[in-house]
Amino acid sequence: MGKIVFTGPESTGKTTLSEWFSVYAGYRLVPEYARQYLVDTSGHYDQNDVRTIGLLQDWEERMAERDAQNIVCDTDLLTILIWQEEKYGKYDADLYQWWIASKADMYFLCTADIPWEADALRENPLDRDRLLLKYISFLEEASKMYILISGSLEQRQTSILEKLNQM
Repeated sequence: MGKIVFTGPESTGKTTLSEWFSVYAGYRLVPEYARQYLVDTSGHYDQNDVRTIGLLQDWEERMAERDAQNIVCDTDLLTILIWQEEKYGKYDADLYQWWIASKADMYFLCTADIPWEADALRENPLDRDRLLLKYISFLEEASKMYILISGSLEQRQTSILEKLNQM
C-alpha cells in the first residue's frame, strides 16, 4: 500500500496499532519522534523544540520512504501542527506545506473511546474529543483520505484489516 499513518489525540492507541501493523504487514515502522525527544529533555520543551520535533519526524519519514517500499507512521506532521496550534496559537507554515505535500495512502484516525492512560509526557486527558474534531478538520481541509478507528484493540485491528482489504 505504501504509507499508512496512525493519528489522533493522545492515548488513543496510535503506538499500539502502528507497532502491531508493522509486524502484521511487514511495514517499516516510523515511531513518534516526539516521545524520544521529550524523554531526552525530561518533558521540557518550547515552541522551537516543537518545530525541531516536526523537522525530525519528517526527516525520519523521508528516510524510511527512501529505504522501504511500505511504511507505517506512528503520527506525522499533522500531530505537530495541532500541537503547535494548541500550545502557541498558530502552526508553522513550512511544516504545514510539507504535510500538505506528503503522500499518505491512508490515515487511520483513532478516536478517544478507550480509557486514558496517563504518563509523564501526556497533557490532554480531558479534551480528546475536541482535539479529534481538529484532526478531522485538518484532514478534510487537506482532502486527505482517512478512516475513523474506534472500539477495543481487537475491533480496531479488525476494522483496519477490513478497510485495507476493501481498497
